Amino acid sequence: MNQAYRILYIFFALIENREICIKEVAKKFDINKRSVQRDMKILKEFLKESMALTKQGCYKLINKTLLTKLFLDIQDSLKVKDFFEFLTFFDNDFNDILEYESFDFIKDIQKNAKKIYHIHDSPIEKLSKTNNLKNIKRAISYHQYIDIVYFEKKRSDLNHIKPLKIVYAKGNWYLASMTKYYKTNGGFKFFRINFIEEVKVLSETFKRDPVALDFIQNFQSLFQNYIEPFYEVKLRVDKEIERHFRVKKYLKSQKNYPQKNGDIIVTYRINDDMEIIPLIKTWLPYVKVISPNSLKEKIKEDIIKFLD
Repeated sequence: MNQAYRILYIFFALIENREICIKEVAKKFDINKRSVQRDMKILKEFLKESMALTKQGCYKLINKTLLTKLFLDIQDSLKVKDFFEFLTFFDNDFNDILEYESFDFIKDIQKNAKKIYHIHDSPIEKLSKTNNLKNIKRAISYHQYIDIVYFEKKRSDLNHIKPLKIVYAKGNWYLASMTKYYKTNGGFKFFRINFIEEVKVLSETFKRDPVALDFIQNFQSLFQNYIEPFYEVKLRVDKEIERHFRVKKYLKSQKNYPQKNGDIIVTYRINDDMEIIPLIKTWLPYVKVISPNSLKEKIKEDIIKFLD
């Protein structure tokens, strides 16, 4: 995992009022402590006195009111500046999403970014109902239940939902949630935020489930099941396209095994076929399923239906 991702992970942990320790971060990302210390040094330059040492090797954000001032000094941390440059370039409403409307520096970053970049297709979904987003954010912050009106294939009135995290994945914004009224997948569901028509924040509060939070932190695809066991998928990737799999991990669990003829064997750990089926179909006929046989048959059935 690259340094920018680690810095953002630490930063958001701090603003969620969590204590972050060098040893734990090093273990999570399977890197040495010195690398994490360098990450902390960059954040310290940005957060200054608000990032306090709580015990040896551990830090916490102790004064959130200083964040506004710190953001105005954002040029002190190039990596954080690059992150804002990326997001503001893609989304004109980024100020509204983060509720930092008064931060003129965001507009300056956006203006400078447009001098340098041209993005033909924005990868970021535009949120149509920012007021719903603000209500969801408030409910997450104070661990409050919400009722929502959700439109997918039809209208659904869903009550007593535990909003856990706002997740950006595959170009779209989702609400990761738990509810005892959702009978499948252990009560866990990703709701597409743009399909949420109404949000009502309830006064009743809940305790956040650490297992669910860990799942959100580590899931590899939106199709991954919350409670199902994993199994291995093995694919043979033709040498004609192996370079694409060599330079990019399509799922976190991807492992590549080069073959003498130039092909590669690629394996994944998944717990739902839909995690891998779209990828296989994208690269047909250059990708072949070796195992499991059930997945091979499912792909074959889909191809036959298509041809018919």
